[in-house]
Amino acid sequence: MINVAINGFGRIGRCIVRAWFEDEKIRQLLNIVRINSPAEAVSSAHLLKYDSIHGVWPYAVNVGDDFILIENQSIQYSREKDLSQLDWSEVDVVLECSGKFKTRAELNAHLNQGAAMVLLSSPGKDVDKTIVYGVNENSMTPKDTILSAASCTTNCLAPILKVIHSHYKIQSGLMTTIHAMTGDQRLVDSSHKDLCRARAAPQSIIPTKTGAASSIGCVIPELDGLIDGLALRVPTLNVSMLDIALKLDEKPSAKDVNTLFENAENVVPKNVLTCNEAPLVSTDFNHRKESSIVDLSHTMVNGDLLKVMAWYDNEWAFACRMLDIVSHWRNICAHAVAADQCETIEK
Repeated sequence: MINVAINGFGRIGRCIVRAWFEDEKIRQLLNIVRINSPAEAVSSAHLLKYDSIHGVWPYAVNVGDDFILIENQSIQYSREKDLSQLDWSEVDVVLECSGKFKTRAELNAHLNQGAAMVLLSSPGKDVDKTIVYGVNENSMTPKDTILSAASCTTNCLAPILKVIHSHYKIQSGLMTTIHAMTGDQRLVDSSHKDLCRARAAPQSIIPTKTGAASSIGCVIPELDGLIDGLALRVPTLNVSMLDIALKLDEKPSAKDVNTLFENAENVVPKNVLTCNEAPLVSTDFNHRKESSIVDLSHTMVNGDLLKVMAWYDNEWAFACRMLDIVSHWRNICAHAVAADQCETIEK
């Protein structure tokens, strides 16, 4: 059993706890033992129970000064802002979800306090590896101590690129994410270092930067520098859509490409990438676990130019992938221990 702590209990942190508690298989592998967040425990517990996007949670949630109780499962709760004051001696993995600590120097504080591994819920600087589950998780080793789960958008983009690049060679590409608004934006006009994000999120379509494309080289090295993109933040609360345009070395038909996606389980697991043919809209994909839901009705081809569009729940699916990464890390460590024991016996 791996003991897990969460630092930062915002949108992703709360989705992780919900997804973990609802999945009996995951709960047999991972145990969330601690949450650290600046908010009062009563506020965090209330927001865990009552969620404007994912609904009222059908589990009993109670709270004390230093714990949150989900049914009969108690999770320690602390409000320490200084990472060097945290005690992770009984913690194996820290899920860094605060959005405040992204550099190796900052994340090392978790290791110094006793954790064996840190998984960052955003792109990071100087991390050991950036992992997109379903694409490159097999590159992980027990020696990796600081990992990044990239971003929700990279988690949608990378599986699609992997499937296409496995059959057609990608020459270059551009992507646009039509992205639900996030907590980094402003409810009303207010100062922000990004002047577009300074504008009222519910009022406008807001163009802004995204690091999703630049992270692809960390996940699929042969595509490094070939993909670029931007984001359009739109006035919806959840679920986003990727619009991907790729130049290929061949001229496939749209039917060929769709068939490739429909039979992609040998390249990317089905719980990571799936397809949709129904005439659906963004709200229909709320609370979906898959990282990429390719909308086959929107696939277009013009010579060697390919357009693919895919839906993703930018909260729930990403939270599920973070749990998948930790579960995979647990298995890797277990196999490494078993291998060491075998070597010792053989000697």
